[in-house]
Order: sequence, then structure tokens, then C-alpha cells
Amino acid sequence: MNQSKDDEPVYSLEDGEYLVSLARKSIVHYLTFQKILKTPTDPSQKLLQKSGVFVTLNKVRKNGQKELRGCIGFPLPVYPLIEATIEAAKSAAVNDPRFPAVEIEELKEIVVEVT
Repeated sequence: MNQSKDDEPVYSLEDGEYLVSLARKSIVHYLTFQKILKTPTDPSQKLLQKSGVFVTLNKVRKNGQKELRGCIGFPLPVYPLIEATIEAAKSAAVNDPRFPAVEIEELKEIVVEVT
């Protein structure tokens, strides 16, 4: 596993794509079943390390303008990254106190970011 000089894991493009896909899947699963998505059993070892994470949801309007729709995260490395991503995604969609809960029909207009 690659690590930076600060001993933090270095994530690949594939790791990022996986986490964004997982975040979206977490939201869809929660909005459909009102249950937290189970943690996948096959993630890379890097994704099992504790790490902070934020999931941001932006609604993209027809004119290309972005509108914040939710953002929740864990600034400190309390949970494994994969678990924190699942929880932050669900919370950004339904628990951000600034916005009403995302509705499943909105997802086609929402861009998910994981940082």
C-alpha cells in the first residue's frame, strides 16, 4: 500500500470511484429500504483503515448551476473509511438539518462527492 510522508494512505482513482459508487449505493439503499447498507466484504485494505470523510451532495440544475443538497462527514478517523462513507452518505441525504431529506426521484440530478 502506498503511503504519504505523513503516513496517510494514498488513494487511487479506483479507490475514489469505488467510494463515490458506494456512497450513492448507500443513499439508494437507505431511501428504498430505510436500512443502512451492509459493509462490503471485499474492499481494499486501505478502505478498512480508520479515516475521516465527508460526503457532499450537489443538485445540478438544467443550467449547470450546482446547489448544495447535503453534506455530512467525520473529520476525525473514528471509523474505517468504508463504514464512515456509508454512514456519511446516508446522513448527508436524510440527516443534514439544513435541508429536507433527499427523495429517491432527485438522485438523477444529484452529484455525490467523497472527500
